[in-house]
Amino acid sequence: MRKIARGIQNDVFRVRESSLEAYLPILDALWIEGCHNGAELWRRLKARGFRGSLRVVTKGRPVAGVLIASA
Repeated sequence: MRKIARGIQNDVFRVRESSLEAYLPILDALWIEGCHNGAELWRRLKARGFRGSLRVVTKGRPVAGVLIASA
C-alpha cells in the first residue's frame, strides 16, 4: 500500500480477462444471426467449448452494440 500511496506503484487491482473474451466474436455472430436468448447463447457457446457459467453470458454484456438481457 505504501508504494501505491507514494505513487511508485499504481496497479491497485489485478485485472482478469473474462472467460467470455475469447468467445466474443462467436457471440457477436450468433447475436447477428438472431439468437438473442441468453440461455440459448450459452448452450451454443458451451457446444463450442466455452467453460463459463450461464451467468457470465447473461449478466448484461454488450454484444454487437446491444445489451443482452437475462434470459
